[in-house]
Amino acid sequence: MRELFFELGTEEIPARFLRGAERALGERLVKGIDGLGLEHGPVRTWSTPRRLALSIQVAESQPSKTETLTGPPARIAFDAEGIPTKAAVGFAKRNNVEVAALQRVSTDRGEYLAATVHTVGQPARELLPRILGEALAKLHWPKSMRWGTSPKAFIRPVHWIVALFDGAVLPLEFCDIIAGDQSRGHRFMAPEHFTVGGSADWSSKLRAAKVEPNADTRAAAIFEGAKGLASSAGGELVWDDGLLEEVSGLVECAVPLLGTFDEAYLSIPDEVLITSMKVHQKYFAVCHPGTGALLNHFVVVAGTEPTDPAVVAHGNQRVLAARLADAKFFFENDKKTSLDEFTDRLSQRTFLKGLGTMRDKAARLEVLASEIAATLGYAGAVREQAAMAGRLAKADLSTGMVGEFAALQGIMGWHYANHAGLPEPVAVAIKEHYWPRFAGDALPTGPVGVATSLADKLDSIVGCFCLGLEPTGSADPYALRRQALGVLRMAERLPPGARGQASLRGWLDLAHATYGDVVDVDWPAVRGRILDFMRTRLKTSLAADFPTDLTEAVLSSGFDDPADARGRLEALQTVKNGDGWEDLAIAFKRVVRIVADQDVDALDASTLTEPKAVALAQDYARHRATVAAALEGRDYARALGAMVALKPAIDGFFDDVMVMSEDLAERRRRLALLGAIAALFRRICDFDKVST
Repeated sequence: MRELFFELGTEEIPARFLRGAERALGERLVKGIDGLGLEHGPVRTWSTPRRLALSIQVAESQPSKTETLTGPPARIAFDAEGIPTKAAVGFAKRNNVEVAALQRVSTDRGEYLAATVHTVGQPARELLPRILGEALAKLHWPKSMRWGTSPKAFIRPVHWIVALFDGAVLPLEFCDIIAGDQSRGHRFMAPEHFTVGGSADWSSKLRAAKVEPNADTRAAAIFEGAKGLASSAGGELVWDDGLLEEVSGLVECAVPLLGTFDEAYLSIPDEVLITSMKVHQKYFAVCHPGTGALLNHFVVVAGTEPTDPAVVAHGNQRVLAARLADAKFFFENDKKTSLDEFTDRLSQRTFLKGLGTMRDKAARLEVLASEIAATLGYAGAVREQAAMAGRLAKADLSTGMVGEFAALQGIMGWHYANHAGLPEPVAVAIKEHYWPRFAGDALPTGPVGVATSLADKLDSIVGCFCLGLEPTGSADPYALRRQALGVLRMAERLPPGARGQASLRGWLDLAHATYGDVVDVDWPAVRGRILDFMRTRLKTSLAADFPTDLTEAVLSSGFDDPADARGRLEALQTVKNGDGWEDLAIAFKRVVRIVADQDVDALDASTLTEPKAVALAQDYARHRATVAAALEGRDYARALGAMVALKPAIDGFFDDVMVMSEDLAERRRRLALLGAIAALFRRICDFDKVST
């Protein structure tokens, strides 16, 4: 094994792409090495804003190998006179052997031609440049650029390349830059070139040149330094993992510094201060360790070692002061206007072409949130508050603060609603109606918030599907998959006190009705596509916790109420994990399959004559009531237990009764009995889709 060391030096790569590019480069290189059969060790990778680098131990050459390759059947490889046909000649040519060297081998399928091929392994030094070039070319960037005369595009201009195998330079060229053994240090503090002999030599010299190549080490230094500075000011960091990763991708040398701003700005909501510091300046906020209230301090991470840290901190304080002055102006100015007036201004904002303005959406949400609250069993004040929250949910999109900081939408509406003295559930619902925003995010905390959030997401889903703006492949520009998952998560976990049940079909019908004449579509067909879309999302979500076959079996019996589907699935998995499942599933499947393609009459138990059929009918009647009551009370274990109790009677029935009797009337009576039992089974799942 010999070390392959590679470094690509560039202009500053955007921080949000850096770690992904580091991982992808290592993965693509390993894939290329594996594809050529080279033995290798684990890959190590590094990244800074100005470089991507990796090191891996690779065998000096491919292993030579001798293998026997099977070709065409012997019967078509030679004609009646024994002369090789095109099939034999072509097989020999493809494998670079003479026809006379071909062999006949016996297989289970008969006699075939075969060729013994010896391949001499190529030196790694000849293979690695191509692998590296392909790995670089296959890196995906949202946007790329071209410069100079090179036709190749990359995220940023390339300035130098180091490519060494066993210390010797590889013949590699990329974007008109020829690889060598010269790297560079920090752009400002140590810009001189230095010679590299391998990864160990490179990393030690790079650190001496004021660059920390390991992104995790830079992040740890930022964390520890920032934490210590916050503590020295009597506070603690308002931590943000995303900001830490971004900042560690902005600097090659991390130097945390403590700054201060005027206490007068603490009158601005904390979310505004944190967002202003994070979005515009990449600062970490500092809060009181007990109350969590913000302090008038921040931590900035410099990318150089300043001669006078106080001067750098002061400069950052001046920049932040201007930002906070703007934020304070927006906040104070916005408070002079009511949320209703901001809502009216939404008429100047288009929701989607063909679906009206954001003001039109607000009017729909006012109706829809109230109607959804009613489906959950709420009335009176809750419905009124849901209507108010729906009407005002988007009002803050018209405010100056959200115009400056889009990430504060919902949050600023909450602050302005509190300032206006609106009912607390309404204010909270305005803040929470965007929740959940991503997988694992919190759900709205109360019935008003749930109704408003459901209304917002269902309105968008229905509107987009009516316009034909459905997700395709990986493209989902309107985030409909995320919104559908949000609907499903809320439907599975309705707030305490909800007396109704979720109904995806019912909610979709309500959402469509609020559009009125705005959309003219074949609604049953569109609704069917939406339900298929949501079923796929629900199946994906449930399959993360349950076996795929059980998930499909349960959803095949209905998913209109996602909480009901999850409950049935949990009960079914418990039974399947117990003893005797296989015999039980076979009995259930036998019932279901017999009636699957039959025209089954309604059951009239009084017409049954065979003792075992009568006994099964009696057992069915007794347990059917138990199942219905248990399902109504969402006691799925009890419902499934009642079905399991039918097994002895089912087994006895099949032992003594011929279902498909030649007497047509008798056959229909027996099928009617099994049909009723199969329908009871389907209340839980389609047992035919459960693997045993």
